[in-house]
This record gives sequence, C-alpha cells and structure tokens, in this order.
Amino acid sequence: MSTDTELENNLEHESIDLELKDLNIHDILRANKSFMRVAATIFHYGNQSLSAAQIVNCVRSLELLPLRGETPKSTIQGIISSSRSASRKANLLDPFAIEKYGTQRQTKYRLSDECIGNAVPPKIKLVPEDDSVEILPVMPPLAQITSPGKRQRKAPELYTPTTKVRQSVQRSRKKPRAKKPKHKAIEEVVDDMAPAEYSQSEIDVEEELTLEEKMQIPIYSDDSDVEINKDDDAASFDSMGLGSDYEELLGMRQETKAPPPPPPEVIEEDTIANYSLIYTPPTTTEIDYIDAINFSEYSIASNFAIVQQKGYSYPRFRSQEKIKIPKVHCEDKFRVSDITKNKRVVGRLFVLADGHGGPGCSEYFVRNTPEAVQAVCSKYFPSKLGEAAVRAKLEKDIKAMIQKLDDNYLDLKRQQIASAAENSKETVDNDGCTLILNLFLGEWLINVNVGDSRSVLITAPEPSTPLPVTTPYTVGVDKDYNFEVEFASQDHKPYLEHLARHILENGGEFVDSVQNRVIKVDVDKLREDGNRHAKRVSLKNARIRPKDYQPSHHDQTTPLPKSAGNNSTEEYRDRVPSLNVARSCGDLDFKMDPNHKIISCEPDVTFIRISDTRRGFRTTIRNGPNKEKRRHFLFMSTDGTFDYMYEETADRQNKAIAKELGPMIEDGEKIGPYLLDEEDKIQEQALAREKEAIRLKKEAAAATTKKEQENITMKEEDAEEDQIDIMDSNTPIATGEEATAINNDHEKEQSGSPMSIDPSSPVSAEHVEQETEAEEEDPALSKPKPLLHKEIDEEDLRVRRIRERTLVHSARHFANREGSHGVFASKLQDYDDCTIILVEI
Repeated sequence: MSTDTELENNLEHESIDLELKDLNIHDILRANKSFMRVAATIFHYGNQSLSAAQIVNCVRSLELLPLRGETPKSTIQGIISSSRSASRKANLLDPFAIEKYGTQRQTKYRLSDECIGNAVPPKIKLVPEDDSVEILPVMPPLAQITSPGKRQRKAPELYTPTTKVRQSVQRSRKKPRAKKPKHKAIEEVVDDMAPAEYSQSEIDVEEELTLEEKMQIPIYSDDSDVEINKDDDAASFDSMGLGSDYEELLGMRQETKAPPPPPPEVIEEDTIANYSLIYTPPTTTEIDYIDAINFSEYSIASNFAIVQQKGYSYPRFRSQEKIKIPKVHCEDKFRVSDITKNKRVVGRLFVLADGHGGPGCSEYFVRNTPEAVQAVCSKYFPSKLGEAAVRAKLEKDIKAMIQKLDDNYLDLKRQQIASAAENSKETVDNDGCTLILNLFLGEWLINVNVGDSRSVLITAPEPSTPLPVTTPYTVGVDKDYNFEVEFASQDHKPYLEHLARHILENGGEFVDSVQNRVIKVDVDKLREDGNRHAKRVSLKNARIRPKDYQPSHHDQTTPLPKSAGNNSTEEYRDRVPSLNVARSCGDLDFKMDPNHKIISCEPDVTFIRISDTRRGFRTTIRNGPNKEKRRHFLFMSTDGTFDYMYEETADRQNKAIAKELGPMIEDGEKIGPYLLDEEDKIQEQALAREKEAIRLKKEAAAATTKKEQENITMKEEDAEEDQIDIMDSNTPIATGEEATAINNDHEKEQSGSPMSIDPSSPVSAEHVEQETEAEEEDPALSKPKPLLHKEIDEEDLRVRRIRERTLVHSARHFANREGSHGVFASKLQDYDDCTIILVEI
C-alpha cells in the first residue's frame, strides 16, 4: 500500500490544496486524513455535487486514497457519514450538503456553504469516467493478513487438474445442502492426469472400458441419496469449469438444444392523452373542452398543457397476460375558456373536476361553470381587485355561485331518480365530484377549491441567461431553476378537525376504510373553524357515511333512518353510501336535508397576485415575498397523482413536484428547439413510411381488382362462345328484323344493369381509384388543426410549439405513474383516473 508520504509526492504536480486553510473546518475533522482528502477532492473539482461513484473516480484519478477494495463507494460514504457524526457530537456545523437528483433519487455530496465560508472554489472541472481511471489490483501476501485472537480463514485454492480429490468429508450433525455429484468420467480424467498418490476415487469404474464408453455412464449413481430432477439436462464440461477442450479431446462434443423462441413482444398502447393549442391540439371529439383562447389580448396563462390517463388495472391471475385493463369511463373532466368584459378578453379560466360514482356530475360542472363565472366577473373591474373590500365581495359571490350550481344539479338528480322509480329499467348514478377553479383575472389568480384535487403554485427566479442556449449541452446546476412552492390548496379530507366537526354535527359518522368499524370521535374535543390545519390522526383512513345507516337485505329497498341531520326519507338500494372526501359537489346521499348537509360544497377561495411586470409571454412579480423578480407555474391535478406518490404528506408532495419540475423546464427552455427539430424529423420519416405503405396498399388493391376483372371478362367470353355454339346447333338463323330486335333488347338490359360500365374501360378505373382515395384519406389531412383565434407567423408558431412541448412532456412525466420511479411508489394493481393541467403563467 502507498504511504501518506508517497501520496503527497505524487500530488506535487497537481497543485491540490490538501490543507484547505481557507475553509471553516474544525481541528477535530482536520485530524481525520481521509476526510481531508475527500474534502480536498470535492473542492478541487469546483465543489459541484458529486455522487459516491464520481468521488471514487476523482480520488483515484488524483491518487489521494488507495481505494482498491470491492466496495469503494461504501468507503467514501463511510468517510462522509463518520465525519458528519463527529460534527454532530461536537456540536459543529455539518461539513457536507446532501442533495438528491433525478428520477432515481441519486444522492450527491458537496461541501456545505458554512464549510466553504468566504473561500472561492476553483473552476468546475470535468469528472473522470470509469474507463479513464486505471485501477491497479493489489494482492498482499497471505502472511500479511493477520487477525490475532481469531481463527485464520484458509485461503481459497485455484482449481488445477492435480488438485487432490477428497476421499471423505466429515459430516456435521446438520445435514449439508445436497449437491450434484461430479461426472464419473471427469473424475477419471482427473485421476489419469494426477500423480499416483492422488489417483484414488470414491466411484468404481471398470478399468477395461474405453474413454468413449466411460462417457456413456449415467451422470448420477443409482445409490445416491440426492434427489435428482429428471428433467434437468446433463451436465456439460463448460458448466464444470473444464471447457470445451475436453470435449474435442474425447470427440464427444454435445449438441445443445436450441433455446425456445422468445414470446412475441406485446407493445402497450399509449394510454396518456395530450392536449394543447398548437403542439398537440385536440380532435373534434374533445374540441369543445378547450376554447381557442385569445392570447393576443390577454397573454397571462396563454401557454398550457393538459394530460389525461384513464384509470386501469392489471389482471389478478398469473395465468393472464400483464396488460392494462382500462376503466369504462374516465370520470375526470376539464375545461379552458376566456373571460370577457365589454367584448374584450380580461381573464382566463381553468376548470378541473374529479368525478366519483359516475361521470355525470363532473360533466355538468365543466359545462356550466364557465358561463356562471362569466356572469360573476362581468360585475367587476380587474383593476379594482387590489382593494380588500372588492376581493371580499367577489369571494362571497363565488361561493354563492358554487352553491347555486350544486343545488341545480341536486334538483336534476332528484328528477332523474323520480323518473327511474316509474321505469324500473332505468338506472341513475348518484354521483358527485370535486372541483377546482383557477381564474386569472387581470393580474390576479383566484383559486377556488372543493374536495381533494389540488392546485400548486410554483415560483422560480426569472432566468438571467438568454434563452435558448447556443449549445445543447450545459454543465452544472442552474439556480434559476430551483423551483419553490409558493401556494398550495388544502385537501378537504375527513381528518381535518374543522370539517370533522361539521360532519358529526350534521348527522354523519366515520368508519375505518380497512376494518369497516365505526370510529368514535368526541365532538367537544374537535377544534372550531379557526384552526383550519388541525388534524385528527385517528381519522387518517376514515370514510364518511350517514349515521346509524343499516344495509338492507338483497333486492329490497329500505328508507334511510331518521337522524339529527337527515329527516327526509328516500328509498335506497341495497348499498352503504360512503366517501373519503369531506367536501364535494353533488352526492345527494349526503345532502338529503338542505338545512343539514353532511358534506358541504363550500369552497376555499384564495387571491394571489401573480404579476406586476409585463414582459413578452411571461408575467413576473417584483413585490413578492422574495423581493426579487419571480415567475410562476401552476400545477393542477386530481387525486390520481398524489395518492400514488412516495411522499405521504401534502407539503412534501408539493415540494417533490416542484423539485422534479425544475430540471424538465430547464431542459425544455434551453434545448427545446433541438428537441423539437428532432421530433419533427422523426414524425416526417414516420409520415413518409405511412404514405409509402398506403401507396403500396393501393397498388396491391388495384392489381387484385384488375385480375378479378380479367377473370370475370374471360368467364363472360367463354359463356358467350358456349351460348353461340348451342344456338348454331339447335336454333335457326334469325332474320334481319329479328336480329335487330334481339340487339335492341340486349342494349336495354345492359343500360339498366349495374355492370353497364366496362370494367376494363378508363372510366371504370378512375371510378375505382376515386372510391379507394375516398376510403383511405391521407394521414396528413387527418391531423388535428391548431386551435388559434387568428393566424400567426411561423416564428411565433414555433416559439409556442417549443413552450407547449416542454409543458406537455413535463406533465406526462407525472401522469406516467409507473415510469416515474423517483416520485411514485412501485407498481400497484389498480390506478385511478389522473388528469394534470400545467400552466406557464
């Protein structure tokens, strides 16, 4: 091993600061030479965040530590862990800052800011790769390995043909694991090549047999007490370490069975749908959910992306193929529209509804909410929202609007139930939905939340470097993309004490969703509405249902029992209504008594100023809490995203989303043009292949049609010849007048027949070609057109495509819950609907 003096001599030409006098390192840590050399390595490479494997490569390239073991990364991690532990025991500052990057949550290390102090790290250097570092293996003599007081472990022996075959093995009391005995012929080969003193063998083989005959002896002896699987193939020389030379020597090269053909690869269909204005415009079936917004008059929140994945599950039997089984209906609905005043766009509305029990309620709210919001906003001037009194009045009007929409839907549902009672064949879904509205009005964002869907407002510094970058590769971490959470709506869950109090006081109760037992909660101990963040741990897995509800017998109806909150009686089917959300729209089961609704639809309304400076597409604010120029992104999602994340608390989930979103937005803004050009190139090639396939298909169809027509013509000619022969032999020759009459009748028949056109004529060929073109349309013509309120030039169109592409791919990262392993849990059996709206404000 190299000594410390040798290492210091090797580092004279590298000019590495091993003492680190300018850094704030305590003498306790300076006494640890291993720590000092790891710290010197990180500081030498510009104090950039390095993983344990990268630190190993750096240390080896600088020859600071002899990392020649089998687990060098563990050695580095142990040095870092021990130094941090020593700092905590001595009440010192942590010398390292630990960060996690990427979808795999890879841990990286750097020296903390407190440790660096006022020192200026050197320029960031390129980290050497594994191939560029030469590792010299060191095998110390066995005599140097000593362990006083312990039994020495015998050094392993390499296999040679002269290795002595043990005649007997001392068996312990516990029966050892059964092993397959060696092939008899192999032992004979070993005995022949070994010296005389080692030629004994436990297996008796007749000496007069030739070597080829010996190879025919069964592999295992009949008297062996080892259980042998008869289906196993015979042991080959390669698997026993002898190689194929023995097979060639014996002339007994074995024929190996060909492996079975691999099963056909099942390509799963992309179940995530993308929607945007230009990059991925919707087709005609979804066009009424997204309006062609006017981003010229109102540029705030003009770039957005919507991704949606229908819920699915996997087969629960191993005999079935692992394919996705989608749900019948997607209960998530969305809506995007403009808000106008005096025929001018002054705002923009984003609606997201997560239905449960059926898609009817969510469909109703996304259809009727934009018109109701338009009616409310027409009474206000966006420039007056800076006044607190105006905001308070607008909040009151928004709550009244939500209540009116909910009452109208409940009335409609009562009518449907009454109609279904008269007609036994009709079925009615007694459904509901959560609802979030994000209304951009002037320079304000108004968040309206009902239920457990969530809006997350993410903020980041305004980029200091011009975008896009001139080269598609960047080095280091750009602090302009350290995204932070500025605001997040609160999930209306049963464990919130102010909501639990309202539920219990209006005739509801809580049941455990796992054990299906009633959870006893003392109403007097629950806090009032003043503390909206107080939680009751015992209600974490609770569901809500009407109090004292008893399920009836099968195929019978029973009225809902009277309680303090539900005095009305309605006939119900054999079911127990329950919910895991404390506020929702719809859900008639929990709102039978209008004066005592178990679950309310009262929304949380929040006003946030998101702009005081206009510049191009972005809206920034200087007078925010950070006192610097900031920009914003809005992340809206149903609970199908948050229910499957590693993090369980809402705060940690929001921070994880912001942290994941930053690098993706950075890549899109810096190298977006390069990625878009590459995508366009791939799409053009795919389109050309599709056109060529259609052309070949048309040619093959035309050739088949022509061949069929030739066969029909030949058959008709043969039939006419046969008919002429019969007429010549059996009938007299017709006179001139009779022949004329026959010809006229034949012409009339031909004119009235569908086959009157000659198949071989050019008119017929054109007709067939037109029909073929009408059946198969050019794929370029079937591509959805962008949703534009007016024509824009090519440059603006490209800029918007780049921005929308970045938002679409970022949102898809979170919608693909089985692919984002750094954010979501491992693969599960069932997945709920998931809809994400990502807006660049």
